Amino acid sequence: MAFCLVSIFPVYGKTAEEIEKELEDKQSELENLEAGLQEAEEMASYYEAQKNSAGSEIERVGFELKQLEAEMNVNQAELEKYNQELKIRELELEQNEKIMNVKMVDLYIYNRQSIVDVMLENGEVEGFWKDYKYRETILDNDLAGVESVALEVESLKEERAEIERSIALLDEENQKLAGRIAELESQQSYFASMAAYSVGKQEGIRAEMGAVEQQIEGLTEEHRRIIEEENTLIGDANGGTKPLEPGDFYFYGRGRSLYQGHGLGFSQYGAFGGAQHGMPADSIATFYYQGSYIGHVSGTIEVIGYGTMNIEDYVAGLGEIPDKACGSQAQVNSRPDKYVLDNPNSIWDCWPEESVKAQVIVARSYGVAYGGPICTSAACQVYKGGQGKRWAADETSGKVLQVGGTTIKAYYSSDNNNGWGTGTHRNPAWCWDFHGNCGGGFSWLQSVNDSSFAAKGPYTDWMWRTNSYSLSEIQSMFEWYANKGYYNSGNVRQLLNTVGTLADFQISRDASGRAARIKVIGSTGSVDVNGEIFKEIWNLWVGNVQPSGEVDPVFSLTYYFRKV
Repeated sequence: MAFCLVSIFPVYGKTAEEIEKELEDKQSELENLEAGLQEAEEMASYYEAQKNSAGSEIERVGFELKQLEAEMNVNQAELEKYNQELKIRELELEQNEKIMNVKMVDLYIYNRQSIVDVMLENGEVEGFWKDYKYRETILDNDLAGVESVALEVESLKEERAEIERSIALLDEENQKLAGRIAELESQQSYFASMAAYSVGKQEGIRAEMGAVEQQIEGLTEEHRRIIEEENTLIGDANGGTKPLEPGDFYFYGRGRSLYQGHGLGFSQYGAFGGAQHGMPADSIATFYYQGSYIGHVSGTIEVIGYGTMNIEDYVAGLGEIPDKACGSQAQVNSRPDKYVLDNPNSIWDCWPEESVKAQVIVARSYGVAYGGPICTSAACQVYKGGQGKRWAADETSGKVLQVGGTTIKAYYSSDNNNGWGTGTHRNPAWCWDFHGNCGGGFSWLQSVNDSSFAAKGPYTDWMWRTNSYSLSEIQSMFEWYANKGYYNSGNVRQLLNTVGTLADFQISRDASGRAARIKVIGSTGSVDVNGEIFKEIWNLWVGNVQPSGEVDPVFSLTYYFRKV
C-alpha cells in the first residue's frame, strides 16, 4: 500500500539553529538596552533632584524641562526594551511553532498507520500487540509534547499582548510628556523674550545688575528689602523734568548705578576699551586691583544647580560678556570656536580677545575665592553653562589675581566709570554705617582711574537732575523717613534731634568722585550721613511720596547739590 503525505503545516525558511542564533543576538541587544534604561533613569532622578533645589523660577523650569526630557529618554529606552522583548517573543513563538510543526507531522504519520498496517508488518499476533502498544505509547507522548508546546505558544502570545499593552501605555505617557515639554519650552521662550527685552532696554548691560548690590557683605535682610524697593521705584524713572524754582535746591550728577553696577574693582567696559588700546589681558586685570599680580591655581568649584566641576570648565561656561572675540575673515575661518566677524551695530556679538581673557581671569579669581557653592545669577556671577569661552579658559589656564599669595575675591561690574574710575571699597559703596565711618576696606580694592581708555557705555555720560525743592520740603523727607520704620529710621530721628532746622548740605568724595559722606547742617548742629544711605532715603521719598508730582531720583553716587 502506498501513501502520499501532503503537509498541512506552514513551511519555515529559517532552521532551528538560525532561530537560536538570532535569539542569542536579540538577548544580547536586550541587555544593552537594559543598561541604557538604567542610565536614563539615573539621569531623570538627577534632574528631579536639581529641579527641587533650583533657586529661581527660570532655573526650576530649565531643570524640569531637562527632567522631562530625561523621562522621555527613559520611556524611549523602555519602548526599545519592550520592542526587543517583543522580537524575542516572536522568535520564541517561531521556534516553538517549528517544534510543534515537526511533532504534528510525526503524529500525523504515526496516526495514519492503522492496525492492519502493523499486522502486515509483523505477521503475527504477539508481535502485533507488542508493536501496537509501543506505537500507542509514542503517540501518547507525542500528543503530550504537542499539548505542552501549544500551551507555551499561548503563554508567549499572552506575554506578547502584555508587552504590546505596555508599549501603548508608554506611547500615551510620552504624548503627555511631550505636551508638558511644549508648555515648559513656551515658558522658556517667554523668559528668553523678557531677557531679550531687558537687554535691549538696557542696551546690553548685565541683567539684574541691581541684584549685585543686594549681595553686599554684612548687609541685613531688612536692608536688602529696602534696596529692592528702591530699585523698583526708580527703575523706569527718567529724572526731573519740571522748571527749577529760584531759591530752591536740587541734586544733579552723571551715570546710573542701577544699570552700571556697584562700581568696585574690574570694569567690563574698561576692559573693552583697554583691549582696544592694546593692553594685554594680564595688565587689564591687575590694573583694577592695587598690588595684585597673576598667580596660578587648579581645582574644582561647586556650582549651585550643576554640582562640582573643574574650575576651567566653570569659567568656559561663564556669561557676563560675549563668548567670542572679534576677528578677521581669515581668523573666523581658522578658529570659528574663538572668532566671529564683528557686527558694527552691536557690541554684544564679540569683544576684543584680550578683554574676554581678562574677564575670565577675574571671574576665575572670584570663583576660587568665593568660598562655598556659587550661584549662577548676577548676584554672584552669571554662569550659563556650555563651553563658549573654552578658548579663553585654555589661553589663561589657571590664572588668578593674587595679593600676598592669596587669591582675591575680584569684584567687578559693568561700567564703573560713572565718576572718574572705579570706587573705593567701603567708602561709600558697600559700607552701611549710617555716618559713613567705614575705614579703608581692602587694600587692593581702592579707586583707580580708567577714564583714559575705558569704553563708554550707554550711561557713562548720562546726565540727570532732580526737580528743585525748598529746604523745608527736604526736611519733610527726613521726617517722613523717620516715621516709616525703615532700617535707618531710628538714626534719622536722632539726626533731626541733632540738626534742628535744615540749613545746608556739604558733600565729601572719594578718589573716584563718588559721594562718600554728606554733611547735613542745621540750626543746632550737623550730622554726617553715608552718601549711599542718603541716596536711598531720597529715592524712597520721591518714589513713594512724589512731592514734585513725579519720580526724580538720585541715580548715582556721583551727585552734587546746588541752589538754583
